[in-house]
Amino acid sequence: MALPDATYPTVLLRPGEADRVVAGHPWIYAGAVLRVTRPVADGDPVQVKDHRQRFLGVGFYNGGSQLRVRLLSRVREPLDEAFFERRLREAWAVRQRHLPGATSLRLVNAESDQLSGLIVDRYGDVLVMQTSSLGMDRRKTMIAGLLGRIFSPRAILERNDSAGRRFEGCPSHRAGWPARPKGKWPSS
Repeated sequence: MALPDATYPTVLLRPGEADRVVAGHPWIYAGAVLRVTRPVADGDPVQVKDHRQRFLGVGFYNGGSQLRVRLLSRVREPLDEAFFERRLREAWAVRQRHLPGATSLRLVNAESDQLSGLIVDRYGDVLVMQTSSLGMDRRKTMIAGLLGRIFSPRAILERNDSAGRRFEGCPSHRAGWPARPKGKWPSS
């Protein structure tokens, strides 16, 4: 699904800074940013363009981090629940292909699965989720709901106590979603 340019604020890169992104690097560092075209809240989606206005991708912005943008897609698409469900299912398909029958494994490995800032581990019928970016942290309830619907775990634990979270402006804590609820897992 294509998005018009006006949908997300645009982060324009300084001349010469697009090469890393074009080569596949998923992070936009603070020093690479020329300007942001309109105000954007930390954790909100943005599109990234080079200094000549060529589209490079969409991701989550954080003006308080040295990693200003964590790219999630190289195409114009909404970073909504359908996007996350598709990416989670794609990650699961890779694990099923390479680790059939495994019950303890890393279901989502952040940048490797094009979900920068999200790690999900499976230990039997329990999932452990870590969010290391503000954009992912703000969407953790929606992501937990998707994980519940896709994997039907007994429980989902949140393990967000790494020291690196402070660089993203995220509090350190541990929590959990209750054992499998009757009916459906929550959505966003």
